[in-house]
Amino acid sequence: MNTTNTACSEITPYLDRYRDGEADEELRQKIRAHLAQCPDCTLELQMLDQVTAAVKNLPEIEPRLNFTAQVMAQIKEKEQPRRFALPSLPSLAYSLVFIVFCILGLLLNPQLKTQKTEPVPIIKTTDYADYADYSTLLAECQQLNLIEIQDKTIEMVYNGEHK
Repeated sequence: MNTTNTACSEITPYLDRYRDGEADEELRQKIRAHLAQCPDCTLELQMLDQVTAAVKNLPEIEPRLNFTAQVMAQIKEKEQPRRFALPSLPSLAYSLVFIVFCILGLLLNPQLKTQKTEPVPIIKTTDYADYADYSTLLAECQQLNLIEIQDKTIEMVYNGEHK
């Protein structure tokens, strides 16, 4: 790292104080010694002087007669809490569209519609013995979702009790 850059970074923040006469004597001597050998910081100080001179030469602007009253009224208006604020139109519109889609989804969902189902015929455990073909019985049980009879049929076929 270059020692000049390190010294510049230590001096540059204090150039305003030096120019305004606010730096203590030790800091002023350190800055003077640095400025004697650093053209970059010397240029920086000259630019600060030019900016200060340009600002001082700006014309003075007279505020409007009721400027202070207007500013104070705006401050007072912003400090007062709003009692009730309606949501902005876009957010309200998006919310309504979302609600409509939710309702339509519920109304049009086929899984939520009630379907008329025919009652499942009750087959007594003795009735399945009348079937000559156990595969027909098994297929019918699968169709009617009769797991108990299905299991009994498979057990009978496995045990060789079929005709």
